Amino acid sequence: MARKTFNQVHFSSKTVEWPTPQGLFDELDEEFNFTLDPCATDENAKCKKYFTEADDGLKQDWGQETVFMNPPYGRKIGNWMEKAYESSLKGATVVCLVPARTDTRWWHDYSMNASEIKFIKGRLKFGNSKNSAPFPSAIVVFRPAENQNSNTKKIDLLEKTQRICMPSVKGNMDITDLLPFNLLGNKAELLADSIGGLVENGANTSDRIIDAFGGTGAYIHYLKDIGSDKPMILNEFEPVRYITHKQVKDNPLSVSFAVEYYHVKISDMVKHLKNGDRFDSVAEEARRKVADYLYEEDKGLVQPWQNFSELSKLKTPAKRKNTPELAGLYITMQNQMLNYRSINSDATEKGLKQDMTPGRNATAVNENGKVRLFRTGGRILRNPRERIFSVSKRLRNVEITNEDAWKLIDEIAGEGDFVLVDSSYLEATENYNQFTKEDSDPGVYMEKVRKYILPAYERGAKFLITNNWDDEIVTEFRQIGFTVFKAERAKIQSKGKPELIAINFNPIAGVLNPIGRSPDIDFYAGIRKAA
Repeated sequence: MARKTFNQVHFSSKTVEWPTPQGLFDELDEEFNFTLDPCATDENAKCKKYFTEADDGLKQDWGQETVFMNPPYGRKIGNWMEKAYESSLKGATVVCLVPARTDTRWWHDYSMNASEIKFIKGRLKFGNSKNSAPFPSAIVVFRPAENQNSNTKKIDLLEKTQRICMPSVKGNMDITDLLPFNLLGNKAELLADSIGGLVENGANTSDRIIDAFGGTGAYIHYLKDIGSDKPMILNEFEPVRYITHKQVKDNPLSVSFAVEYYHVKISDMVKHLKNGDRFDSVAEEARRKVADYLYEEDKGLVQPWQNFSELSKLKTPAKRKNTPELAGLYITMQNQMLNYRSINSDATEKGLKQDMTPGRNATAVNENGKVRLFRTGGRILRNPRERIFSVSKRLRNVEITNEDAWKLIDEIAGEGDFVLVDSSYLEATENYNQFTKEDSDPGVYMEKVRKYILPAYERGAKFLITNNWDDEIVTEFRQIGFTVFKAERAKIQSKGKPELIAINFNPIAGVLNPIGRSPDIDFYAGIRKAA
């Protein structure tokens, strides 16, 4: 398993001998209980059963052994990976420590058929060297059952695609607490459990971060909180959210005053109710009164002299007053919207559409026939200043824009940019304004991907794209050069479907995939430390 000797002071990529770090082997051995080392010497064999260079492990039968293989990293590495794969088809479990060279033929021919791949964060120090290797490493695992199944039955695309596991060191609630308001989104959970490490790597290997479809600004707040100092753009097309981000950034005290004012007003409207009381006509009237009040305040913050009939036909959002009052009202309403459905600026023939209806108002909820006050968002509304001022501080050096996200990508994204794309989700139209919900149509969505994202990809921009799982969309992404993974969505939103995560770069090194050729890297980043 471990290599013979090499220069332990000056590493060279020409070296084929890379002794396995003992700590890494011990960690893997604890999980797999290895029985065979096919690439060993008499002095450094890691298992009781081993093959030396004289035995030539490539010619030996590995049977149904549990194998740890750290092969020579020269031209014959492809032969060793072929042996590992073919041995797994015959019943062996083979765990390979290899360079993460995702652009090589042997990687595509064999690694992409593995049961799982674990990318190792950082670079290993092989043997007793004080220097790190000049390449990233990966653990490639071939399990017998997986490969036998793939040869005896057709595995659907979702089942075959590996789950991404590059989580954050922060928990879900830690990330949620960074956000100025809640929407029906799952970015905090997704960052915490699946892609936090991926987002960090993408940002660290880029010159600028563009959150093209801002929403809550979760990506930007997350990266700022972990200390990223890269230039950042937070773009939000929906007027009310754009103004809220801007006002929170520039006028946090005035926005805090506004939230406190609205919280007092709606609290006064339900002060005669108590948690656990029977939800009767009195409670229903109070809930209606709160919803109507918030709607009237919302209408009062629309810019005058707009042709709402024309706006409605064009599906264009109504223009809003850029004031702290609007930001305060939006934070209040958004945190009092049941299930955090989005508050938008949609126009109807007669004026502003009412999003906060009595049935969606969480200030007084009918919960199993009982009153439940401030069912959602109460924690933010009771103490808005701490949250708003911390958000303002993180946004201090962030450029906030109000553009069509697709056109923004087309106009500015290029080499050195890391672009986060969290557009309207496929076949989920209830949470978007009239203009952006068209992206929920798979045909429209992929047309925009080809029209706006592909040219930016060709200019050198890196992308991380999230959406609902769709086999046809996944196939198209792979055809144009994206690597696609799956991740679990928040239970309230999933409806049985996972998330698709598409990236066009190596998740560890940050190198762009060749356009038109997806490496199709299926992996777990389960090993977080370099032994």
